[in-house]
Amino acid sequence: PEGVEVNNREFNALEKDWCKEMALDPFRVHMIGPKYDALGGNFWHMIIGKAVYDRITNEFIACVSMTVSPDIINDVLAEFDDPEGKGKSITVVNWDEEGTVMASLDWDYSSTTEPITVQGVNKEAFNEIKSLVNFKEKWDPKEVREKFEEYKHKTDGLVTSAYPLPVPPNEYNKEYTPKFMIIMSIDRKDLEAEMNEVENRERNTTHSLIKFIVIFGLGGLLTCFLFIYVATIYITRPFEWMNHISTQILHQCGIHGDKEIDYTRPVVFRFSPKTE
Repeated sequence: PEGVEVNNREFNALEKDWCKEMALDPFRVHMIGPKYDALGGNFWHMIIGKAVYDRITNEFIACVSMTVSPDIINDVLAEFDDPEGKGKSITVVNWDEEGTVMASLDWDYSSTTEPITVQGVNKEAFNEIKSLVNFKEKWDPKEVREKFEEYKHKTDGLVTSAYPLPVPPNEYNKEYTPKFMIIMSIDRKDLEAEMNEVENRERNTTHSLIKFIVIFGLGGLLTCFLFIYVATIYITRPFEWMNHISTQILHQCGIHGDKEIDYTRPVVFRFSPKTE
């Protein structure tokens, strides 16, 4: 606080710029950095925190903060990284004017003491996606998500996509503002190869499904024909018997007696109901 002197070797968070920033805007959680700490052990870190005020007197009390190393974010990024994917990179940057890099597998932060900003294609993608939506005005959640999801920055060799973090809410919130942006670039040839592989798999799956449907349909059709054939045999047997008997009767026409005619009727409907 103003007017209080402390030893220069004594750490006082209240004198830090990040604590002052939190104190001036106490109604939200702040994410600050990355920052290089030369006095604390020569390491990079991000600070996540919030100012604390007395609810009765509204007097500023302290800053509550947590320090996060870029290594933690890099470990998460490594989960989605393909070492054999040439031209592929994943970068997390601050949603600020310069596009300060927070974490990237391509950034060797152990050999520098100054923060870096996005460059080249990533810089173009950063500027374009920031201009997609003006969060200072009222925005439509569905439209915002569609814009970010459909965004692709294409160059001769790379396809770059980007998305804000935290993810835009499902309902409009005037307090929402992106804090970070994740930018992913992939070699265009690798992407086309993957798309072709997906199309080939889809085509093979479609052909296999069509073959299964055709074979299953033909099998069902043949089974129906077999049932019809068997049914016609049993149904027409009485008519065959009647035709056979009538033929014998015609041949015996003019002859007194029917001893040579076989009137035995074949049993067709063994379980058919019978009435008197």
